[in-house]
Amino acid sequence: MCPGADPRAVARDWLARGPALAVVTLGADGAYALTSQFAVTRVAPRITVVDTVGAGDAFTAGLLTAVGGVGLLGRSRREHSAAITRSGLDEVLDFAIAVASATCSSRGRSRPAALEVGGEPAFRAACWSRFLSGMHCCMHRCA
Repeated sequence: MCPGADPRAVARDWLARGPALAVVTLGADGAYALTSQFAVTRVAPRITVVDTVGAGDAFTAGLLTAVGGVGLLGRSRREHSAAITRSGLDEVLDFAIAVASATCSSRGRSRPAALEVGGEPAFRAACWSRFLSGMHCCMHRCA
């Protein structure tokens, strides 16, 4: 979105505009997230990239699914979003990165398989269920 700009500076600028959380993808290097309390960088797993089409969308879908999964999505949850823990944010970013990484692992895939997405088993299962429900709704409307 901001070619040539330092992703961390972009996140600081976004956070200064009011959100409780700013997240910037770093491509093959993972993602960077910033709250008013701390910053987190999570590294993406090394994979064989086959097709990057949809990687950003997959990351965003995974991020929103995971943030919603821990009850932090929406204006009414802003106070709680500001109180996310470092480990909670690690889980959220790891899920989003895993969804994007799995999406890049084969050509033309619309969604990754559940076993390709890592994380804590209970958290992953809950996020995965919401993710697939959302994908099914979106795909059904487009068909």
